[in-house]
Amino acid sequence: MKRALVIIIVLRYLLVNLWGSDPGLTGSNTNYLIFIGHATVFIHLDGINIIADPNWNDRDVFLKRHTPPALPLTNLPPLDMVLISHGHYDHMDTGTIKDIVKLNPDINIFLPKNLGVFLKREKILNYSELNADQTITNKGIIIQTYQARHNGSRFIYTDTELALCFLIKGSRTIFFSGDTGYTNTFEKIGKKEKVDLACLEIQGWKIPRDQKRNYGCILNPFRWKDPQEIPDYSIRHLHPSQTIQAFIDLKARYLIPIHYNTFFVEFMRGRDNLAELRHIAEEKGIGDNVIIEPQGTRIPIP
Repeated sequence: MKRALVIIIVLRYLLVNLWGSDPGLTGSNTNYLIFIGHATVFIHLDGINIIADPNWNDRDVFLKRHTPPALPLTNLPPLDMVLISHGHYDHMDTGTIKDIVKLNPDINIFLPKNLGVFLKREKILNYSELNADQTITNKGIIIQTYQARHNGSRFIYTDTELALCFLIKGSRTIFFSGDTGYTNTFEKIGKKEKVDLACLEIQGWKIPRDQKRNYGCILNPFRWKDPQEIPDYSIRHLHPSQTIQAFIDLKARYLIPIHYNTFFVEFMRGRDNLAELRHIAEEKGIGDNVIIEPQGTRIPIP
C-alpha cells in the first residue's frame, strides 16, 4: 500500500512539473472553479476552460503584490476563453495575456470596447471587443455583459472607461463582478436569471474622514480643493456589506468573495474584509451560502 501511494505521488509530481498541467484540473466532467488570487478566477464549465481577469504579475504598476497567485499559469489545463472586465492594470495585465496566448494560441479573448488596441500592440489579434448589454455565444457558453459601476480607464485613455460584469451561462450560471460599486443591475439580473454562483469583490472601503487629505494624492494627483470631496473607495467597489446585499439581489445560490489581500494602498492595511463578510453573512443567516476556501482550492459548482 505504501509503495503504491509513493508511486502515485511521484507520477503526479512528474505530470505537474514536467508536463505543466495539474492532472487534478484536467479531463473532468465536473463543473468547478478556482480562485487564483485578486480577481483572477479559473472556471471549468461544461468542458470549457475560462479564465477571468488573469494576472500573474508581481506588481500593479506602483503596487507590489502581497499574495502570490495560488497556481502557476503553466499548471492550468488548456484554456478556451479569456474574459477581461476592464482596462485597469490589475485586471488587464498584458504580460499575463501574452503568456496565456503562447500556451493557448487559439484562445478567444473578450474585453470591453476600445481596449483591443493594447493587445494589438503586443501582436495579439484573437480578441473581440464587447459593449454593455451584449450577448455572445462561444464554444457553447453564453456570455452576457452588464455595465459595472466603475471607471475602467486605462491610464489617460478616457475612451476606455467601460467596465463590464459578466454572466457566464452553460449548465450552470456564474456571475463575475470584476470591479464594480453597488448598482441596481444586481436586482435586475436576480429577477430574470437563475444564478448558481456569484464571484463578487469585497475590497471596497470608506476612507476615514481624517485620512482623506493624506490620500488625495493617491486618488487624484491634482487633489480636490476640499479633501472631504474625495469619493469613497466604496463608490466604485463593493465593501463587504454591499457584497452581501448584491448577493441577495442576485438571488444566487452561493457566493465566492474575490478581490482582496493582493494589491492594496495604505488605507486598506489592517482591514479584514473577509472576516467582516463572514460576520455579516452569519448575521443575515446565509453563512452556509458563502464559500471561503484557501486560494487555489478546486471548488465544485453545485
